[in-house]
Amino acid sequence: MGILDFFNKKENKDKYIKWLKKNAGERMDANRKELFKPDRCNFHLDRYEFASKYIKDGNKVLDVASGTGYGAFNMRKNNPAIDIIGVEIDEMAV
Repeated sequence: MGILDFFNKKENKDKYIKWLKKNAGERMDANRKELFKPDRCNFHLDRYEFASKYIKDGNKVLDVASGTGYGAFNMRKNNPAIDIIGVEIDEMAV
Protein backbone atom coordinates (compact mmCIF):
# COMPACT_ATOMS: atom_id res chain seq x y z
CA MET A 1 0.00 0.00 0.00
CA GLY A 2 1.38 3.40 -0.96
CA ILE A 3 0.98 6.57 1.08
CA LEU A 4 -1.70 7.90 -1.26
CA ASP A 5 -3.73 4.74 -0.72
CA PHE A 6 -3.23 4.98 3.06
CA PHE A 7 -4.48 8.56 3.37
CA ASN A 8 -7.38 8.02 0.98
CA LYS A 9 -8.91 5.46 3.35
CA LYS A 10 -11.56 7.27 5.41
CA GLU A 11 -10.60 5.75 8.76
CA ASN A 12 -6.95 6.80 8.33
CA LYS A 13 -7.90 10.26 7.09
CA ASP A 14 -10.18 10.86 10.09
CA LYS A 15 -7.46 9.80 12.56
CA TYR A 16 -4.94 12.04 10.83
CA ILE A 17 -7.23 15.10 10.89
CA LYS A 18 -7.95 14.55 14.60
CA TRP A 19 -4.23 14.23 15.37
CA LEU A 20 -3.39 17.27 13.24
CA LYS A 21 -5.98 19.44 15.01
CA LYS A 22 -4.56 18.41 18.38
CA ASN A 23 -0.98 19.18 17.29
CA ALA A 24 -1.58 22.18 15.00
CA GLY A 25 0.77 24.39 17.01
CA GLU A 26 3.72 22.12 16.24
CA ARG A 27 2.68 20.43 13.00
CA MET A 28 1.60 21.62 9.59
CA ASP A 29 -0.22 20.17 6.62
CA ALA A 30 -0.67 22.91 4.05
CA ASN A 31 -3.22 20.77 2.22
CA ARG A 32 -5.60 21.28 5.16
CA LYS A 33 -6.57 24.90 4.60
CA GLU A 34 -9.60 24.40 6.84
CA LEU A 35 -7.23 23.97 9.79
CA PHE A 36 -4.57 26.60 9.05
CA LYS A 37 -4.51 30.21 7.90
CA PRO A 38 -4.37 30.50 4.08
CA ASP A 39 -1.22 32.65 4.17
CA ARG A 40 0.58 30.01 6.22
CA CYS A 41 -0.55 27.25 3.87
CA ASN A 42 0.48 29.18 0.77
CA PHE A 43 3.91 29.96 2.24
CA HIS A 44 4.55 26.25 2.75
CA LEU A 45 3.07 25.10 -0.55
CA ASP A 46 5.01 27.70 -2.55
CA ARG A 47 8.32 26.08 -1.53
CA TYR A 48 7.29 22.74 -2.99
CA GLU A 49 5.88 24.37 -6.11
CA PHE A 50 9.22 26.15 -6.63
CA ALA A 51 11.19 22.92 -6.18
CA SER A 52 8.85 21.01 -8.49
CA LYS A 53 9.91 23.18 -11.42
CA TYR A 54 13.35 21.57 -11.28
CA ILE A 55 12.27 17.94 -10.98
CA LYS A 56 12.19 15.76 -14.07
CA ASP A 57 10.65 12.33 -14.62
CA GLY A 58 12.83 9.63 -13.11
CA ASN A 59 14.54 11.97 -10.63
CA LYS A 60 15.12 10.90 -7.05
CA VAL A 61 14.00 13.48 -4.48
CA LEU A 62 14.84 13.65 -0.78
CA ASP A 63 12.50 15.76 1.38
CA VAL A 64 14.53 16.48 4.52
CA ALA A 65 12.62 17.53 7.66
CA SER A 66 9.44 16.44 5.91
CA GLY A 67 7.25 16.70 9.00
CA THR A 68 3.84 15.22 8.30
CA GLY A 69 4.89 14.50 4.72
CA TYR A 70 2.42 16.80 2.95
CA GLY A 71 5.17 18.18 0.69
CA ALA A 72 6.41 14.78 -0.43
CA PHE A 73 2.79 13.72 -0.83
CA ASN A 74 2.06 16.66 -3.16
CA MET A 75 5.22 16.25 -5.19
CA ARG A 76 4.55 12.53 -5.73
CA LYS A 77 0.88 13.11 -6.49
CA ASN A 78 1.72 15.76 -9.10
CA ASN A 79 4.57 13.79 -10.65
CA PRO A 80 4.14 10.02 -10.31
CA ALA A 81 7.31 9.38 -12.35
CA ILE A 82 9.64 10.49 -9.53
CA ASP A 83 11.03 8.58 -6.58
CA ILE A 84 10.64 10.61 -3.39
CA ILE A 85 11.65 9.87 0.16
CA GLY A 86 10.70 12.03 3.12
CA VAL A 87 12.81 11.91 6.28
CA GLU A 88 11.97 13.39 9.66
CA ILE A 89 13.94 13.23 12.91
CA ASP A 90 10.88 13.80 15.15
CA GLU A 91 8.92 10.55 15.31
CA MET A 92 5.85 12.46 16.56
CA ALA A 93 5.65 14.27 13.22
CA VAL A 94 5.47 11.10 11.19
